[in-house]
Amino acid sequence: MSFNPNALKGFTHIVLDEVHERSMDSDLLLFLVKLLMRVHPRVRLVVMSATLQPGVFANYFTAFDPAVQPLVVGSKRFPVTTTYLDEFQRTLPALAQSPGCRDAVSKESRETAELTPVVQQVLVELLLAIAEPEQCVLVFLPGWGEIETVQQELLQQAPGAPLQILPLHSQVSMAEQEKVMAPAQPGHCKVVLATNIAESSITIPDATCVIDSGLRRGIFLDENTGKP
Repeated sequence: MSFNPNALKGFTHIVLDEVHERSMDSDLLLFLVKLLMRVHPRVRLVVMSATLQPGVFANYFTAFDPAVQPLVVGSKRFPVTTTYLDEFQRTLPALAQSPGCRDAVSKESRETAELTPVVQQVLVELLLAIAEPEQCVLVFLPGWGEIETVQQELLQQAPGAPLQILPLHSQVSMAEQEKVMAPAQPGHCKVVLATNIAESSITIPDATCVIDSGLRRGIFLDENTGKP
């Protein structure tokens, strides 16, 4: 679009999906689309996101022409309950009293940007505490190494537990990845161990619970050095 703006004449609609996934590239794309729509006002823009803030995007894209009336098409979202690790005293008191959980919410653990053995142990204990048959639990982990580690810990600590553990990563074959979309095995809880690819690229239809480690790998700008 930046090299050949006139190419937009051949399109009637532009679709931008997952606009809540902010990055330098996505922000640049939004800016380019905003400029191009000023030149080609007849093009229709479709902005999509599961957590869209319609007012923010409407104000942004109508800045050049306030007369444009945005059309918001939404659907009812399922209620979501968020529980943080230090709140398990109320919901899972046995887990909250475990040494691993107390260590995981310590100041030292919060300042460590990695999945420490203590946090891994809490993840395993939490999964075993909330797992229910025919349910699906989605676990966000920072990378393939952590996925393998948590999988091995589950297999070693609960070898007879009715868990169907499914890693979701590019290292896994396509046939194994497709199992994530299938219902859980009878009498088993489906546990999907994934990176944030399961947040932005695919939707697991039967996921009823999400455990987020709060960690992900990526390239970020160091404000002190001005370098990645």
